[in-house]
Amino acid sequence: AVSRNYLNTKMEIIQSLVLLASQPNFAANAYTAWMFSGMGVRMAQDLGLHRNIPRWKMNDRESEQRKRIWFSVYIVDRWCCAAVGRPLAISEADCDIELPELIQEDGNDNTSTQHQKLFRYMISLSTILGYILRKLYSPKVKAMGLTSPGVASVVFELEERLKNWLDDLPPECKLSESDMHRLKEMRQFPLQHSDHELKYKLETAGED
Repeated sequence: AVSRNYLNTKMEIIQSLVLLASQPNFAANAYTAWMFSGMGVRMAQDLGLHRNIPRWKMNDRESEQRKRIWFSVYIVDRWCCAAVGRPLAISEADCDIELPELIQEDGNDNTSTQHQKLFRYMISLSTILGYILRKLYSPKVKAMGLTSPGVASVVFELEERLKNWLDDLPPECKLSESDMHRLKEMRQFPLQHSDHELKYKLETAGED
């Protein structure tokens, strides 16, 4: 049975859902990951993480935390929906939240800033993926046929956006041949740690 704590809208629950949706052990069950990501989207929207409302007085730390959690949900939504061929749960037209800032955290070296940059690149790539899903794989577009002039112009635009994204990516963020080989091995031999710890966190996060 699903714990009632799943239904409590809290930051900890949303973070747990994002972890569950992106957990390697769930790769064999993409539909479960998609369901978790959808729950995370609704809870994040319930807390208004997708909105930039000046009257909500909060300090910089809280503001940045909300941004990072929201865009983590955003990324997971795009990739989970692409994996199972389901409609996107988030529309850019409904969101006016700004991208996370690049912050040099106290006591950390440049690694933290580098991770933040990579996170922002992942956000932009996920935006392109969402555009691909809406403009090329929606039922209406399929009914028009992929050879229609309108679709051809979209494909050309997407090629340009992907090329620009890759060209803008710093060398240290690009995958090398050894990286690709390691990823293939990980796919063949997934991580052996179980997911029960993440489930436990999700079930207990709503407890006071």
